[in-house]
Amino acid sequence: MADFTSPLVNSARLPDYQNKTVRLPCEVIRSDPNANEVVVKASDGGQVRVKLVGGVTMKKGFFEVVGNVVNNEAIKAHAIIDLGENLDLSLVDFVVEKSRDPQFSNIF
Repeated sequence: MADFTSPLVNSARLPDYQNKTVRLPCEVIRSDPNANEVVVKASDGGQVRVKLVGGVTMKKGFFEVVGNVVNNEAIKAHAIIDLGENLDLSLVDFVVEKSRDPQFSNIF
């Protein structure tokens, strides 16, 4: 059986995961229900377009988007996890970056 992984990423890490499934913690900046798309702020402050499918909505607050990286600035969402209205994105970004540090490979 193949292992399935979906690494935690920020906007700067998207180019490393083209056509792969990732998890993007983020905050909604702009929502366009007519386009089935939202613009979010990733944990590193970069903006990412999230293409929504299946009538899913993201209006306000923090979310984790699980989806495929379409390009360096966009993800096609498969699942959306509501993280509430209070999240320290700088702390999340610290975890995103430490998860790539070999010193912490036994944790991640």
